[in-house]
Amino acid sequence: MKRNIWMLAFAMLTLLFMAACADPSSSSNVNPAKVQVELIATPEPVIAGETTALTVRITGLNTFEKARVQLDIRTADNKGIPDLLDTETTGNGDYSAEYTFKKTSLYDVYVHLYQGELHITKKKQLEAT
Repeated sequence: MKRNIWMLAFAMLTLLFMAACADPSSSSNVNPAKVQVELIATPEPVIAGETTALTVRITGLNTFEKARVQLDIRTADNKGIPDLLDTETTGNGDYSAEYTFKKTSLYDVYVHLYQGELHITKKKQLEAT
């Protein structure tokens, strides 16, 4: 009987410890459906052969610490190898990089957001003229 009480007490202490160590802003508490991604190109419209500043604006995360954003750029016809582009944070959920679109075409831009164990991919389209 005493052994069962000690085991129960140990189990309760273990659960309390695990709950105290949980990070409320961890990636496991994020609902991917609520994460919104906006892709902003400057200049607009995008001109093929000219450098374009791409800014990704992310909302719906509790924190952006240790988040990484990568752009996967490919023509909409999905021919050829995609270009992978790492971004740099500019604060407040914004991430930026520069890219030169090679030809006039419709492009699919897959925004990959990594934070801890979380990986969210959102698809956006841009047209280079």
